[in-house]
Amino acid sequence: MKSISIGFTLILTAALLIAAQGTVPLKQAAEYRNHVEANGIGLGALVLNNAQIKQRFVTEFDRDYLVVEVALYPKEGQDLNIQPSEFVLYIPGEDRALRSENPKVIAASLQNVEESTRDITIIPQVGVGYETGRRGYDPTTGTARRTGGVYTSTGVAVVMGDSLPSNPKNEAVMALELSEKGLPEGTFAKPVSGHLYFRVSEDTIKDSKAKFELTFELDGKETTLALKR
Repeated sequence: MKSISIGFTLILTAALLIAAQGTVPLKQAAEYRNHVEANGIGLGALVLNNAQIKQRFVTEFDRDYLVVEVALYPKEGQDLNIQPSEFVLYIPGEDRALRSENPKVIAASLQNVEESTRDITIIPQVGVGYETGRRGYDPTTGTARRTGGVYTSTGVAVVMGDSLPSNPKNEAVMALELSEKGLPEGTFAKPVSGHLYFRVSEDTIKDSKAKFELTFELDGKETTLALKR
């Protein structure tokens, strides 16, 4: 009965996470610092600064990611198809275009960065075993006796640098959070919002004069929005 209850709880939790994907959009696109409207479809965008990223995410981004919250507002009475991968970031002056990255790819990258920056890691260890046939001394009878049973042992393992094994749980948790808070994919009749993740050089992000442009399609028409930070 207990296992059934736990299983049901896990399924319910997963369902809630899926249902809660994305963020809560503001009432209208014009409330965002960056916004545009095309053929009755609105889009608002906000480039998150370091403080906002730390406030919204448990995952620790390295400094090479530009996080943009995007909100889309479908035309009244019509559905809007949203594909996060179709959003492209242009950096004027750089001859390349960046597509929003998949949360699983980002999580794997961040996990590798986290592991490579650890010089020494101490991992707690607990051992459980069973022994038989060991002879001991019984102070009551003054004779030898055979002992046995379950025993436990504790200790630590010290791991140096790159030899640290990967932790798939950490990677899975990061991927789950980034997916949950990312811009949802699908067809929507109501306003929807979430985050897009772009890998940009740290120097570009630090450069206060750096400009960004977000290109996407609204109702079949390619639109470009200049992003102010």
